[in-house]
Amino acid sequence: MANHHYNPSFNLRHFANEQRTLWVLDKDTGRIWVKKGGRSGRYDVFAKNGYNPVRYADGTEDSSVEDFYTEFEALAAPVIDSIISVTNIDLRSGRANLDSLLR
Repeated sequence: MANHHYNPSFNLRHFANEQRTLWVLDKDTGRIWVKKGGRSGRYDVFAKNGYNPVRYADGTEDSSVEDFYTEFEALAAPVIDSIISVTNIDLRSGRANLDSLLR
């Protein structure tokens, strides 16, 4: 079963330092720990195994929700990255991604 992020890795990397280290707080236990992102920048936090598939009564699963999230995140990531990286946002420069994201 796949590990699905409910907080996308592209978003998590904005909270990590240059060494891709992310500090994580468990609100329930008060435990704090450090997670290092892999070479791809993926983190194994804020994720659950089998979080997004639709399970039918006959036991089959449909991954179309995860497929949608994957496609949406691919469009959202550059828009969010550009918003975070600049103080003056020129929407014309990222218009194609923004238009696709808002459709």
